[in-house]
Amino acid sequence: MRRYGGDLQGVLDKMDYMDSLGVTAIYFRPLNDAPSLHKYDARYWHHIDVNIGPDPIKDKKTIAAEIPDDPSTWIMTEADKLFVKVISEFHKRGIKVILDYSWNHTGQTFWAWQDVLKNQEKSKYKDWYWVEKFDDPNTPENEFKYHGWVGVRELPEIKETQKQDMSKGVKSLKAIFTVKPPNSISSVWQNAGSIPIMMATLLME
Repeated sequence: MRRYGGDLQGVLDKMDYMDSLGVTAIYFRPLNDAPSLHKYDARYWHHIDVNIGPDPIKDKKTIAAEIPDDPSTWIMTEADKLFVKVISEFHKRGIKVILDYSWNHTGQTFWAWQDVLKNQEKSKYKDWYWVEKFDDPNTPENEFKYHGWVGVRELPEIKETQKQDMSKGVKSLKAIFTVKPPNSISSVWQNAGSIPIMMATLLME
């Protein structure tokens, strides 16, 4: 949407038209907050991109007031609220909503990755990513090496964890934010608008 100047309100405005065409499902490429046009370089998974909502300035302030790894501090932004409305309006018309989220990597500006870049081996998020080698502060060289998704350094790759381990509560990125309810991003978009804290809820339809 952003590439062509579109936004969530534009989707709402065209909803009846899509319904008249007989559309039964709509597929969104990533809508999570990210600096790029394609949004595969997530900055925050649990928020809709502020630039396709009605009040980007307010939303940036809302996000800045959160503690990213503490879901109890997450607050629904204006973009989040509008997307919940988008989901509701599609469902009223019998149209399924499919969201594309990339759980296997983040962007360079993702909050946890920024902490890894800053604190290296001392970062509490160091085990979330495939880091081959941390920088040695005692040398002039930068030895920091990590896996980028399909070799793309701008997309640092998440370290996989076995599902059975995640179900036991392993403190990994995927365990906290994609598998274990109620604080899982994927489970909460399934209940859009019905929970007290905001989480980007993926509709598994």
